[in-house]
Parts: sequence; structure tokens; C-alpha cells
Amino acid sequence: MLTWRILLNCLRATAHPRLLAFLLSLPLIPLGIYCVFPHPFYDPDCTFAILLGLLLLQRLERKPSRWLALLTGTVLVVPLFIKQNTGLAFLVSTSLALLILIFD
Repeated sequence: MLTWRILLNCLRATAHPRLLAFLLSLPLIPLGIYCVFPHPFYDPDCTFAILLGLLLLQRLERKPSRWLALLTGTVLVVPLFIKQNTGLAFLVSTSLALLILIFD
């Protein structure tokens, strides 16, 4: 559901965005988040937290508010506490991207 919402936000300007987002996220239905990349360092809970952070960032871009910014900032740090390797990569890349957008 989170992947579908993220795709829907990205494809909003195209024709039939709901259908296209559904078709692109359709392969995730039989796979689930546990079967996409079955390696020991892969953590589906961290992936869920990352997807939630991305969705909140998209929502914050469309409808800025202080409470949503606080919630988004809090959720962006959560993957670091779930799984350090992917969480740290997500936090560093997101922070760097936000800094570039602020100073651009």
C-alpha cells in the first residue's frame, strides 16, 4: 500500500495515475516485503519504515505543516534504530538530499 501511494504521488501528472501505480506495484503483492531480497542483512521492517518516511516526505512537499514536518523528521530517523546498515544509508542520503534542496 505504501509503495502504491508513493508511486501515485510520483505519477500524478501522467494519464491514469491510479492504474499505472497499481500495475507497477502489482508484483509486490505475491512477493510481499519479506521475499524481495532474501539475504540476512535485508530487513523488511526497516524497508517499511523507509517507505513510510518517503511517503511522509512527499506529503510534506505537497501540504507543508509544522506537525507533519516534526513527524516526518522523527520517522526519518527510525530506520537507523531498526537496521543500522540500511537505516544509516537512508538517513545520510535523505539528509544530503534535503540539504541540497535547501541550499539550491
